[in-house]
Amino acid sequence: MFLFGIMLISLELFMNDIPAWMFCTELLNKIKVEMVNEALDVLDAEIERKSISISGSTIELPDKPNETETKLFVIGKILENADDMQERYMRQAREIRLKDQLDSNQIIAAERAEHFALSIEMIKERMKFSRIAEQWINDVSMHVEEKTPNAILKATANSKERIDLLHFISESSIIRDEDVLTEVEIKAITDAIN
Repeated sequence: MFLFGIMLISLELFMNDIPAWMFCTELLNKIKVEMVNEALDVLDAEIERKSISISGSTIELPDKPNETETKLFVIGKILENADDMQERYMRQAREIRLKDQLDSNQIIAAERAEHFALSIEMIKERMKFSRIAEQWINDVSMHVEEKTPNAILKATANSKERIDLLHFISESSIIRDEDVLTEVEIKAITDAIN
């Protein structure tokens, strides 16, 4: 515990050498990238479950697109039709569950439809948060006189969407478990929302 306290103090001293607006810019950029990565992870899980299949190509390019670009293209297509897709899959699950006698295949089909609708919601949320973080970067760069990151975050968290993003990040077990952000960065976020 003592060693962790020394590390936290040394990180705070290091942070003092970096302008607060640059710290916030880097923090929001990390958040932006992490949200896209989490959306890609959700898509990968659905591909693995065989809920989605990516095959062929819809665009002829001289250079073959890399796997991430292809997946981002698929996410873009999902986002274009997300509301309709969610409604269709939830309606399908409801119709199955309304039947008098359900066999195991029907129960599995209903659960798969509900799970896919939830996955679409998760992809939508992560990509929305990524866009919010990207737009937010411009605002924090205007606060060059501010001395602390949490003051900048607090001053620029001027919408419900931004506050929701801060809460989501501060409560995310993925962010903590995968050490996406440092303790100092997480503390700046929690200080800004308290």
